[in-house]
Amino acid sequence: MSLPTSLIEQLLFNLLIILVPIYFFQWILPTTKSRINQVISISIFSIITLLTNLFTIESPSSYEELLWSLCYIPYVICILYIGKPALLVALFLSIFQLFRHGWIPFIESALLSFILFLTIYFIRNSYHRLNRRGKYFASIVLSTYTFSFMFIKLWIFSKDEIYLMENTSLKALIILFIGYLLAYILYTLFIETTHKTIMQAENTHHTEKLHMVSGLAKSIAYEMREPLTAVRGFIQLSRNGAMNQSAELLDTAIHELNRSENILKEYTMVSPSPSGEMKEFRLHIVMNEIQLLIQAYANHQGVKLTVVTERDIYVNGHVAKFKQAILSLLTYAINEADYGIIQVSATYCEKTDKVIVEMNKDQKNSFSSSKHSFPSFVKGKNVNLFTTQRLLEEIGGTLIVKKRVGRVMRVIISLEGRKRDQLGT
Repeated sequence: MSLPTSLIEQLLFNLLIILVPIYFFQWILPTTKSRINQVISISIFSIITLLTNLFTIESPSSYEELLWSLCYIPYVICILYIGKPALLVALFLSIFQLFRHGWIPFIESALLSFILFLTIYFIRNSYHRLNRRGKYFASIVLSTYTFSFMFIKLWIFSKDEIYLMENTSLKALIILFIGYLLAYILYTLFIETTHKTIMQAENTHHTEKLHMVSGLAKSIAYEMREPLTAVRGFIQLSRNGAMNQSAELLDTAIHELNRSENILKEYTMVSPSPSGEMKEFRLHIVMNEIQLLIQAYANHQGVKLTVVTERDIYVNGHVAKFKQAILSLLTYAINEADYGIIQVSATYCEKTDKVIVEMNKDQKNSFSSSKHSFPSFVKGKNVNLFTTQRLLEEIGGTLIVKKRVGRVMRVIISLEGRKRDQLGT
């Protein structure tokens, strides 16, 4: 198989050699500071630089005077992405020139490579701060600079510069410059695309780690928040019969429990909900557990809480998420009730095949209190109601807030469920 002879064929052949390192950059780019990867990178770029110097572009005339070499393109790319170790590429290129042509080409190659290294390394940090569009523009500047650098080198060191100027047509120079431009743009395109893919993979991995940590934090919060709520309620009940100093101590304990609950609440809002199996659970039992946890707190706040649930209703969902949703909603309602009445009922609707959990809040002091509705929820700013809505959505439920005339507020929760006789048991 004969080597390419025409100018364009030789140029394309050299470009194929130059673009080989792109294939390896998907492994090199993530850890260019690794000693092993630096050795691999320098080895690859050294081989490519030596090959482009070996397969130089020659004049198609019978005189066969050396016309051009693209060896400085991979060298410049190596400086930009590898840094100081690129000096080893210059050393290998100079040694190659020594064994092939003698001492004068060796000194010439070493001097020019060092000058090129100083100029490119000086702009290296600025280059990497550019956005993608800026790097494409920088590719045009670098191709022009490297092309001019090679042209000046041939002008100064060519054995017959008169021949070079008279026999190298403008068309040939334009073709060579297009080759430089194409090489730099392709490098920028593929390397930046690879770098973007790597960064996306790293961000995904980082997000997964955060998800695991936040999931652990939230699982702890779910385990601790409900007991804290119950303990706080019992302490508040005990405080009603406490005297003097004991009352102060209980106030301090209640304050600390409130502070702990707020911290845990932040964890539950920031982190995703813990995953779990969706399974059917008996609503009557779960609602009784919720009432047991929140009843003491309601009594202390002067709120009358009643919970009525049909005994044979089963809901398909996640028990922990459902508990947290109802507890968040009840906590908000109790804080806003102002010594009123909260009635919770759970029934099965045969028409829609849904379980309806309805909460009615009747305030005694609605006209004297500014907290007589759910304005924060409507604006999407209330923590408890936002948590309730998010948790219900995760288990396939919906939440609707309705305002009746006067003092009564109504909250309707709709969930997938069925009655016991439909289960065949």
